[in-house]
Amino acid sequence: MSDIHYSTISSVLSRLRQEHEEIVVAAVNRIYKEMPEYAHVERTDLVNTVGEIIDLVLDQIGVGTVPDWASSLPLESIVTRRIGQNIGVDSVMRGHRLTLASAQDRFKQCSAEMGLPFDDRLEVLEVFWAMSEKLMTDVARDYRQYSAGEIMHRRAEKNELIMLLLSAEPDSIAVVNSARNLSLDPASQYRVIVGDSGGLEWIDLVERSCSTGDFPAIAGEFDGLLAAVVPASPARLGHLKWLFAVGDPRTLSGLPESMAEAILVKRSLPKDATGWHDIRSQSWRLAVPGMPAIEQLVHTNYLHPLADEPDGGDMLLHSVWAFIESGFSYRKASEVLFVHENTLRYRISKFEEKTSRSLFEVDTRMELAWLNHLKLLRKSS
Repeated sequence: MSDIHYSTISSVLSRLRQEHEEIVVAAVNRIYKEMPEYAHVERTDLVNTVGEIIDLVLDQIGVGTVPDWASSLPLESIVTRRIGQNIGVDSVMRGHRLTLASAQDRFKQCSAEMGLPFDDRLEVLEVFWAMSEKLMTDVARDYRQYSAGEIMHRRAEKNELIMLLLSAEPDSIAVVNSARNLSLDPASQYRVIVGDSGGLEWIDLVERSCSTGDFPAIAGEFDGLLAAVVPASPARLGHLKWLFAVGDPRTLSGLPESMAEAILVKRSLPKDATGWHDIRSQSWRLAVPGMPAIEQLVHTNYLHPLADEPDGGDMLLHSVWAFIESGFSYRKASEVLFVHENTLRYRISKFEEKTSRSLFEVDTRMELAWLNHLKLLRKSS
């Protein structure tokens, strides 16, 4: 049997210092993977912060003491910076925990590979645990000291930007200045998203999910309207609970136009609509709620001629629409409606006779689509 060669704490630490860069990269990658809210924190910024923590950890393990984080590391500046990047205190703490965990995990691996005695391993792990608790305490203290005022100030700046975008005559210079104060890049394009429910949860979801790389998403509320300015190509939010009505991409000076488009999309949707909707998905529906002439047109061409029907023409209109959606197939439409084909043929004929409109004309089908959408909007309201 060969002799077992035991290592020492100092030799394990020497190896960890040699692997410093790899440990930092592993910690940074872990933070980005497990914490989407860090997506808009620059990698260089995060690498520097993680590197400083790892350096201090390895130094303190060597002497077996817990550092005074506040005096050994610029925690105050880190916390203040993270607040400006929309990172909450829980996320700041978890990011630091993941950093310590990455160093601790590598220590365990190296200790096992190098044969560090169990008692020595336990001694170092106890220092790790104590450092983690002390770091969390110091971060919470600094966050409480600086977060309240910063958060309220930043929230006010976000709401001010939303207010500017909603102005009847937006001041493009004021919009650009307000956006730049919120760290939006004047050389990039952004789009506006609006919602109708969700409050702070909606705001938090949009900011966390739509931030990309170095470009943050900014969300706020003004006069009851939830709105956000997000990078031009954000993640499409398919949330089943909340609405995301989206305008087209614009530079900062064009954000009021994107806001107007987002509001137009929202108005074209029924009140119970959820998920992601933009100009392309709504297409012709955008015109329906914004043009009274369309409502008058469909009333004159269809609702008035069918007004003397027992149900105001609803049965005929329902049958006609089923026929159109079935590709003008009497068989398919009659199966959908659970009626005989001859019954459906009679209804289609009666509709065309009373309205003097042919279903094989494009204009008729388009007007009926408008009518259906108007009915949907009225029903939801």
